[in-house]
Amino acid sequence: MEFRVPVAVTHVVHIGAGFGSDVPTYVADELSPIVLIEADPEACAHLKALEACHPELQVIQSAVSGQLGPRIFYGTNFSELNSLSRPSGLQKLFPGLQLLSEDSMEAVAVNDLLEELGLPQTGGLLVLEAPGEALKILQALSSAQWTEAFSVIRVQEGRHSLYEDVPALEEIRYCLCDMGYQVWEDSASEDPDRPYLLGLRGGLADEATAKVQALTQALQHSQNTVDVLCQERDQARSDLVEELERNTNAGQQILGLNSRTQALQEAELQELQRRFMELHAQKAEQDRLLQRLSVSLGQLLEGAPPVAKTTKADGASRKTTNPSDADRSAADSQKLDGKE
Repeated sequence: MEFRVPVAVTHVVHIGAGFGSDVPTYVADELSPIVLIEADPEACAHLKALEACHPELQVIQSAVSGQLGPRIFYGTNFSELNSLSRPSGLQKLFPGLQLLSEDSMEAVAVNDLLEELGLPQTGGLLVLEAPGEALKILQALSSAQWTEAFSVIRVQEGRHSLYEDVPALEEIRYCLCDMGYQVWEDSASEDPDRPYLLGLRGGLADEATAKVQALTQALQHSQNTVDVLCQERDQARSDLVEELERNTNAGQQILGLNSRTQALQEAELQELQRRFMELHAQKAEQDRLLQRLSVSLGQLLEGAPPVAKTTKADGASRKTTNPSDADRSAADSQKLDGKE
């Protein structure tokens, strides 16, 4: 999460600036000067490139501590964990951590550095990302009355001791409270094992508290609005589901009617087909019977005697008989002639 300055400040001193991930925030807040202090040569080279683009930046390559003197700078494969103190508990949090170098260098006292910078005596932001050195730097500032120069102090350190002979985060909290700051854990902390503490001085703390309360109220109002919108959404969703169910039931009823209508049509069609087959079979049977009857009639006609026909000629009626009747008539005549 991006860090945002909670109250109005005019300039910033960032000890342990790394590769300058916070620089865009400082520039956007129009802070000037923006003093970036870093001991790691590679990170410092990157900061120098940023300095060329932003005239309000001032980059200093140096290892800062509470007191001036020779120290060992322990370099690791995680540059943000480099320190003037030997790592101890870090391996538990970062199993892949490797100690790459142990370089001797002269540590600069924070008070001397601030004196040389000639910064304004009020309205400053101090950011400490110097693992293992934060408490020493704060104690040195407290003894030299530098606390008035910084309205806001932001400190990152291990929740538990991560370096040899270095106290945990809670000791830093006590120190900030003794210096007159109101302290709470910064919500922008991304690493729960190495969180940030945010300290604000007197009136600024009240100002920040008022802003937090205003934001809290606004958040609550927004939450209430969201709750109302969620209820309306849920009701609309429920109404939609009911409407879909009604439409689904209506659709199912229509489908049921269509199915029954189709079934009736199919049944009627089958009945018509059955009756057609019956009629077809009856017609075929009648055709066979007619055929047999025709054959029988033909046979009867071939063996039957001729039928007498009556004709009319010259207004008189004549009777035509078949040959058998004529023969019987002739025979009867002969018999009559013999008797005579």
